[in-house]
Amino acid sequence: QASNGFVLSLINEFPSIRPLAIVLKQFLKERGLCESFTGGLSSYALILVIARFLQEQTLSFGAGSLLFSFMDFFGNVFDPRTTGISVSGRCYFSRLTQTHSWASSVGNTAGLEAQVYYPATTLHPYRRGGSGLPYHPMAGREGVPFRFDPLFIEDPLAEGNNVGRNCFRIYQIK
Repeated sequence: QASNGFVLSLINEFPSIRPLAIVLKQFLKERGLCESFTGGLSSYALILVIARFLQEQTLSFGAGSLLFSFMDFFGNVFDPRTTGISVSGRCYFSRLTQTHSWASSVGNTAGLEAQVYYPATTLHPYRRGGSGLPYHPMAGREGVPFRFDPLFIEDPLAEGNNVGRNCFRIYQIK
């Protein structure tokens, strides 16, 4: 399956994914938050979140330091209402704009304030349905991508799929 190959490529690129995923998956399981159909975070979504976090790490840290940094960032800094996650774009992006905006990192992610958002250049030039809103293939009913989803994790293998769509217990996870 394509997702298995993609996850294996992420593990090869970031060997720290495996120990972090094992510990975090157990942490979620003990709290009943490890299955997406109950509002928790799926294994695939967890791998993508960890991979995105590791993409920002410029120094080599041990698994313990990475775990604490991960939990601090996603527990205290990251706001799922305003920020989405893209592993393939290697960025966090604003969920508040009416178009999908890619972020360009301008430093270490001590906080999301270190992100600068640039308008996407891949949007179609026409308007859809006369609504006056820019068209985007991942746009929801109001033209804002996945506006009402509790967590936005872009699926790198399927455009238009939000892996975090069912994570309605995100604030229990945080």
